[in-house]
Amino acid sequence: MKLTSLWKLSFAVLLTGKAAAGVAASGTGTEKPLPAAADHELTKAQNLYPAAEEVSSGRLAQKRDDYLKTRGWVLGYSHSNPNSAYLGWGEARIAAKPDDVKFGQSRVLAFETSLIEGTGDFVRFQERKTAPETIRRFFKDVGEPAEADAAQPESWGKVIRQKVEALGEAKLDAALEKAGVDPGQFRGSGLEKKRNLLKDSVLKSIHIEALKSVAGVRTLATFEDLHDVGTLIVYSDNQRDLAKSMFTGRTVARSDPTKQPDDILKQIEAACPKGAQDLADVFGVRVMTDENGDRTVVSFGQWSPAVTRADSSFTRDAGIKAGRAHAQALADGALSDFVNSTLSLELDSSVWQDEQMDRIISPRGNEEVESLVIGESLKQVLKQHGKATLQGVMTLKEWTANHPETGHLLVGCVLMWSPSSRDAAIHGLNARRPGSPSGQPQSYDNAIRVSPDLDKARDF
Repeated sequence: MKLTSLWKLSFAVLLTGKAAAGVAASGTGTEKPLPAAADHELTKAQNLYPAAEEVSSGRLAQKRDDYLKTRGWVLGYSHSNPNSAYLGWGEARIAAKPDDVKFGQSRVLAFETSLIEGTGDFVRFQERKTAPETIRRFFKDVGEPAEADAAQPESWGKVIRQKVEALGEAKLDAALEKAGVDPGQFRGSGLEKKRNLLKDSVLKSIHIEALKSVAGVRTLATFEDLHDVGTLIVYSDNQRDLAKSMFTGRTVARSDPTKQPDDILKQIEAACPKGAQDLADVFGVRVMTDENGDRTVVSFGQWSPAVTRADSSFTRDAGIKAGRAHAQALADGALSDFVNSTLSLELDSSVWQDEQMDRIISPRGNEEVESLVIGESLKQVLKQHGKATLQGVMTLKEWTANHPETGHLLVGCVLMWSPSSRDAAIHGLNARRPGSPSGQPQSYDNAIRVSPDLDKARDF
């Protein structure tokens, strides 16, 4: 096959792919038809932009929707949700790659990010102040200088000066070219002037502020793969009241063993048959019922020490010890956020489009240049502040596991608070509530009492 035919064949493959197959078939007769490459061309729209089904977050959202559908729940406030609770969603990317030694840490921080993102949406749902602003500008000036102005002596002097500059620049350009230097790199120097002839622009900016208590907001479930973490949050009046009673210290223990046969630890072990391997998928706060029938708040925290087998035993031990401290601190922080925390949100969003025509005036002549700029900017700040004094918070369990896919070392801590543990911290383990020496809930007659009749005169 001649070189010309080969060149045509290559050019056809780049252009259509289909034509390439036809050229190949019309060659010497021994070539096989090339497969159609239309679906694989880089110039096709489906290959230029990410496919929706390939985006990792879409996979998590689908899993979330399946989770809600099987339970008959929906996002937001709905009577379909238990106690008409609010269900929210937040999502964040795991910044580190799976083969990064700090992937495990990035994974935990992705959960924290997704949690505050979902909580931020809850705050915006509750109350927010929005201030939008739109600015539209249109400018056109294509007129030439007036003849009277051009006839003025200073104008003639300007023309002479421009000609001298043009002559000097032309000689300099010639000298530069002779020396092997491209004169074009000096474009935009002081000899050039820009005059705006036409401008058409639009700017849309939105400022959002929100500030709200998020006590009672907690994690309901988490979804994750190797790239993203999604968190489903829940908020209800019952959880808000529980958080408030914990904060004020007015929660009273029921001490009713008939309500729940198993203690919290046994319930966790039943829900996590694989032990630490299942606990590695649990983040945040859960509300459970203990063996006394009391609502108990359980907080799960975890961290990943950035250590490998190549590190010394001293380095590994120090990293694991620090990791357990981080895990406990994260669990403690989640507990305080549930009891008493406030979240503030500030968001500034701007999108704009500038279309303009400029005239470049230089000693080489005049040139009109058109430009189009489309831009966007987004700044969002979420700040959550929590503070609570709790008595009776106890460490229920510590665990160690490896990430099921990447093998990163994970360490975790499970904290628990209940009215019984609080009473034990204040009064001791053997203390019993007055009026209930047997530890059973006291019975009440619930009789109706009427105030004494003091208004005998009937003078009202």
